[in-house]
Formats: sequence, C-alpha cells, structure tokens
Amino acid sequence: MLVSLLLVLIIGRYFFTQRPQVNANPLTTKHNSGNKSLVFALDDGTVVTLASNSVLDYPTQFKEKERKVYLQGEARFQVTKDPVHAFKVYQDNIVATVLGTEFNVKKQPGDSVISVELLTGKLQVDAISSSGSLPQVIMLEPNQRAVYVIHKHSLFKEVWKQSIEEDLLNSHLAFRQSGFEEIAARIKDLYGVTIINQSNKKNWRFTGEFSNITAKEVMENICLIKKLNLEIRGDTFLIKNAAVIQ
Repeated sequence: MLVSLLLVLIIGRYFFTQRPQVNANPLTTKHNSGNKSLVFALDDGTVVTLASNSVLDYPTQFKEKERKVYLQGEARFQVTKDPVHAFKVYQDNIVATVLGTEFNVKKQPGDSVISVELLTGKLQVDAISSSGSLPQVIMLEPNQRAVYVIHKHSLFKEVWKQSIEEDLLNSHLAFRQSGFEEIAARIKDLYGVTIINQSNKKNWRFTGEFSNITAKEVMENICLIKKLNLEIRGDTFLIKNAAVIQ
C-alpha cells in the first residue's frame, strides 16, 4: 500500500549533524543534475520522484527500526506503509514522521518559517533543539498544520484547510518557486496591475503565500526579500535596483 506525500525540503545544519554515520548504515547518494525529474525506488518499495538540482541520501537497505532519508531540494515520495518501521524525512531542525498519511513540507531559500500541512491521516512533527533540550512535539490531524518559526525556534499548530480554488482567489496568493513572469501574470489577472522589471535581476524565483492583501503589499514584500525597490506609477509597478548606500 502506498501513501503519497509531497515534500519540499531544503537541507540545513541538522542534515549534517543528525544523519547516521556511513559506517553504521551505508548511505547511497542520488544526485539529479539533469533538467527532468528522476524516478527511482527505495529498498522498501517507496517510489521517489527527485526534482532537478536535488539530492537524496538514503540507506541501500533499510536495516534500522526507522526508515530515515535526508533530502536537499525537492522530491515527491510515495511511501510504502509499514506500521512497524516509521518513515522519517529530515529537514533543518524539523523531523516529519509518516504515520500513514499525506502531507506537505515547505521551505524555500529566504522563507522565515517551515510549514508542515496535513491532508489526510496522522502526522507527528518534531522540532529538534540544537542546545540539547527536549524537542517540541506536535501531533497533527487533517486540516491542521505545524509552523516552525526559524528565528524564534518555536513550533505551533494552527487550523489549515486546503482550498482547491485558493490560487484563484484574490484573498489568497500562493507562489512556489515562481519566476517574475508568472508572478506578474498572476497579479495582472487578479488586480489589473502591470508589473515591469527594470532591475538587473532577471532570473530570481520566489516562494510565499499572501492572504487578504493588496497588490502593492504583495510586491513590497517580494521586493524586500529580493532586495529590490518598488516604484508605483498609477496602475503600473516598476521594479528597480536597490539604491546603493555610499
């Protein structure tokens, strides 16, 4: 039986300090340097779709009590259900433990939080402290999510409900590694605002979510993160290089 889950993970210091030693349980490294997704199976039958520019470290054989994998980048996992051997995915200070479920883990460069959104089943989320104190633990049920605030090292739970039409609503905008052209088109459709990129940064991407917010506030937030300036001329927004401080 397979349980589908989508994991969007960026590796951090926890990856290097917590993964098992090679001598104890040899790891295989799968690096997808191509332009297309790479599909392969793990020892337990779990199917992995590894996105481009992503790396997965995993045991050649799952011999331990827990099935642990370590991801840099993005991947989709179709996890073979095994109540005796939990499947764990490590990302920064967060450990997501599959308990027969479908969920999303999200964090991209520049994000200030890691969110774990539960769609079906049950999920345990642990936030590990680098100081050695007891971990923060949250149990999620459907339509709940755990949010880890990185700079505060705090983990909390909140109600969350997936909306099929959320990307079409003005009250909620969601971008997933979206480039400028996609962002400009979405804002043009929703708000009727034209965005022109006059900066020398052309190939950046942005991940984030906005609710009940104006087009001006959306672009101000994006420009702040990308260290750009926003100039407004009527219904046209101009993105410009940040001013150089002498």
